[in-house]
Amino acid sequence: MRSPVKVALLGYGTVGRSVARILDECTDEAKLTRILMRPGFNPKDRRMTDSFESILDDHSIEVVAECMGGLEPAHEYIARALAAGKHVVTSNKAVVSTYFSEFVSVGEKYGSALRIEACVGGGIPWIAGIEKAKRIDAITGFSGILNGTTNYIVYSMLKDGTDFAEVLGKAQELGYAERDPSADIDGLDVRAKTMISATVAFDVRCTDLVPTSGIRNLTRRDLAFFGNNGRTVKLFGHGVCKDGRYAVAVEPVAIPMETLEAHVPLNFNIATLTGKTIGELTFYGQGAG
Repeated sequence: MRSPVKVALLGYGTVGRSVARILDECTDEAKLTRILMRPGFNPKDRRMTDSFESILDDHSIEVVAECMGGLEPAHEYIARALAAGKHVVTSNKAVVSTYFSEFVSVGEKYGSALRIEACVGGGIPWIAGIEKAKRIDAITGFSGILNGTTNYIVYSMLKDGTDFAEVLGKAQELGYAERDPSADIDGLDVRAKTMISATVAFDVRCTDLVPTSGIRNLTRRDLAFFGNNGRTVKLFGHGVCKDGRYAVAVEPVAIPMETLEAHVPLNFNIATLTGKTIGELTFYGQGAG
């Protein structure tokens, strides 16, 4: 029987603590051996350290789980871990959408892998689905509701007849929305997810010059108007690729009520990829919280 894979965790905030709990309680195949903390931390766990170098130098550690968020020092640490031959797992949309090509190049050079499934779609195997479909077909497009927070807001406004601000406050209480909700309601979170999806699906280096609109200014009157015309509003990220060229965008879309996407409830996500031969493949599951 193979010994458990030894894992180092970078960051011990909300996400990091949850990852640590899962590794400690829910699997025998991986063992958390080091936790990188901020300088001046209170060492409540003997696995805690503020030295990233000690993690790099520990050859028994095979996998690094990055849970710090933001661009730096996450970018530096991921690149250096990959260069040290360690596999990296991250849910950090910002750093992956910005430095994805660099990480892939470093990983290929040193024989290490970057796993980014957690960046897009919550627990949905969206990135894996794209990668598997690409083995047998050319991906010509994708589209989806990729942010559980904004879907929860729109769904609740419709269901309960409440105002945007009231529903946003409840989403923050439930942990779906951050204290500063700008990334969600202005479409920035979906932009990063759309960039990552396009990069994987189309084999392009997608920049952050993506036309992006959010739902910050959506009102009950807007939803009532579209409802009276047989439509509802959802925030979409989508991309198309044709003849070697691609286009991506993030925007609220008024979609017909008879579509599957119109009935996605609460904090759930739905994403569809289109292949030249296989047609449409749709993925559905929880996307926030």
